[in-house]
Amino acid sequence: MPLGDPQGGEFYYTDEGRPTGLVMGTVRVSDLEAAIEFYRDTLLMEPLSETEDKAMLRCGGQFIMLKLSPEEWAGGDTGLYISTSSIYDLHRRLVDEAVVFVQPPERGELGLTAVLSDDDGNLLTFIEL
Repeated sequence: MPLGDPQGGEFYYTDEGRPTGLVMGTVRVSDLEAAIEFYRDTLLMEPLSETEDKAMLRCGGQFIMLKLSPEEWAGGDTGLYISTSSIYDLHRRLVDEAVVFVQPPERGELGLTAVLSDDDGNLLTFIEL
């Protein structure tokens, strides 16, 4: 509910200040160097920076932070949905590189999706928009 204008007038909200998109997601990993290698060399994401406990990578116009975590925190459904121009080309290329897909390409409510697992068991969902 708007607070109103302190001068007594009414205030109407516009679209300014609304959330416009997702900027970054975090993936917890148990071995930072191995994770950087997978995300950089296999998923072809661009590394931006690295410290002793985290690394930043660019994925299109968004960012992914790989965060070194205790082994029991790594793995599971990350909740990240990453777009691709061709789910079948992505699947074929990554299968050739021995990436484990827990769900091959299939049509669902969001369109064509496929889910892969990184070395820590983190699930990443790819979607063809």
